[in-house]
Amino acid sequence: MTTIPRTKLPTLNMVHTNTHHPSDLSSLSLKQIMETPRYQQYLAAIQNIGKTELHAHLAGAVPLEFLQKNCDETTFSQLSHDIDKIRNGVDYDKAFSIFDTIGKILNTEQRIEEAAFEFCRAQYNDKVAFSELRTGLKNLGTGFEGYLQAVLKGLERGMQTYPIQVNLLLSLRRNTTEADADKTIDLALKYRDKGITGIDVSGNSVCGDAKGIFTALQRAKELKFPVTLHIGENPKETPEQQMKELKTIQPQRIGHGVFLCPEAIEWVRSQHIPVEVCIKSALSVDMIDHASKHPWLKLLQEGHPLVFCTDDATLFGDLSSELALLACLKDLSLSEIIELQSQAHQYAFKH
Repeated sequence: MTTIPRTKLPTLNMVHTNTHHPSDLSSLSLKQIMETPRYQQYLAAIQNIGKTELHAHLAGAVPLEFLQKNCDETTFSQLSHDIDKIRNGVDYDKAFSIFDTIGKILNTEQRIEEAAFEFCRAQYNDKVAFSELRTGLKNLGTGFEGYLQAVLKGLERGMQTYPIQVNLLLSLRRNTTEADADKTIDLALKYRDKGITGIDVSGNSVCGDAKGIFTALQRAKELKFPVTLHIGENPKETPEQQMKELKTIQPQRIGHGVFLCPEAIEWVRSQHIPVEVCIKSALSVDMIDHASKHPWLKLLQEGHPLVFCTDDATLFGDLSSELALLACLKDLSLSEIIELQSQAHQYAFKH
């Protein structure tokens, strides 16, 4: 298992001229925060430390240049336009349409294999030493198994080329059929020794009630596959559904958690469940109206386990930029960022 390098780094010197103190950040947009000298200093320092990424989706983490190389000019122009719109803030439901465009580009098993390899390269370039990658299985010609084999081949090549460890989580949506959920768990078990370490429940959080996947998820947990659950992404989620999912699935981690009902917040806190916090993602899809207003940030000092991640680096930026934003918002030292990354590695799903 790859460990986070504990490189000795120079002290981060603060620039005072035109630098906004964290108390002033509430008046700044994300773009303005990222233009401050303080943010730029954090970014330069954080780019040089080893990192752990625990929330990345394949379709949203493929380098943009790879997508450009594999589509026509019109498609790439539309894709670039959609990414710009998302970065400037769009409705949560509308944000999902971009994955239809990306899916039309990643439409062969060969491209899926290359995309997985390119994910490894991008992670290495950002000095991410350990990563968990998520993907739902699709049929691109040879069924779910052919798609999975393509992803695993790409990751294997990537890990042979770059000094990075990437584990794979297989994703289920709340509207996945029982048959497809069973196939996914069967394949997770079959290829477990190839680096599949867990199951992810994701997709639009108000599409489907998860009834078709509960049995498969229970079997996955009996097989010792941990589960991470996207929840609290949409204010339309009902308290009843949230509590049903939390108590039925009993996830080892949750993703986002922005719109959890009070009972769900208490359940997550009482169970000490790590939360995968993706600040820029939440801001870009209008879960929050300012980076500082992510509800889990206020619990950072309380010691609740939090993992800071990118969600979709192609859309929202790499992990270094996410952590630099966090450092600015919470006035963290570089040593505190390093410690958070060390803790993140402890929350990873392992064999």
